[in-house]
Amino acid sequence: MLLIAIPFGAWPSFSKQYAASLKGKIVMDPTNPNPTRDGELAKIVLTKPSTGEYVAEFLPGVKLIRAFNTSSYASFAKEAGRPGEKMGIPVAASDDATLAIGVRLVNEAGFDDTTLQYEPTVLPVVAGGYAWVVFTSRRMYGNVATIAPNISDPREYHWLDPTQYTPKKLWVAAIDLNAPAGTDPSHPAFYLPAQELLAGNARGFWTVDPCHPDGTGCETGDECCGGYCRPGGDGGALICTMQQPMCSQEFEKCTKDSDCCGYGSGITCINGLCSKSQPIP
Repeated sequence: MLLIAIPFGAWPSFSKQYAASLKGKIVMDPTNPNPTRDGELAKIVLTKPSTGEYVAEFLPGVKLIRAFNTSSYASFAKEAGRPGEKMGIPVAASDDATLAIGVRLVNEAGFDDTTLQYEPTVLPVVAGGYAWVVFTSRRMYGNVATIAPNISDPREYHWLDPTQYTPKKLWVAAIDLNAPAGTDPSHPAFYLPAQELLAGNARGFWTVDPCHPDGTGCETGDECCGGYCRPGGDGGALICTMQQPMCSQEFEKCTKDSDCCGYGSGITCINGLCSKSQPIP
């Protein structure tokens, strides 16, 4: 197997000189087009289904692997084999057998081809007995977003082509709060609807509305600056108040589990709010 690291603009001349001798061999390609450096050739790539398919045109008969093209060589040198979670490197190839070789090489080099999820943000309020996390993923989305997972820069693919949706999208997962130690607390993630399919530059953040002052109408205590949402003095509509009750309802302020009205029946103090610690059966 050969790894060919050349400026992207050199592929035409490289092909003329070496393509014939490379037929049947496995080649790893870490190159990417750079408009400043590669000029018109980088623009031509945008008319092709993907960068990898364009490179394959210069290497007929080669079993091609695309990897190590999502960061700089300095980053790879620094992160190879790091302790804990490995640096994720997407791998694409011309066929399944060649892909398996690429995956093995990436893993043996101290990286991980499965780490395609990152930038997680957790909802600050427990809802439905779960914590909720939104994250960026480069996983394929059904048969819609199926191009190579590392492709999201519009300079590297024909982003106006409706068959070229980048897989870089937002996903959401529920997290169990009381999962046994050593087990995976996450539930299967789902694709966040209504995303712009052509875009790959979104990042998800959870946020809560600005809190309401005392005397303002409310539905739950987490809406109130004072931390509590209770009936008005005449027993009427719910309003925000800072007056501490005997015990806190769900979503009202707390400092310990025993502050919560439902303590002992699944309501505990989580992140300063009384919350269901497990989903309702």
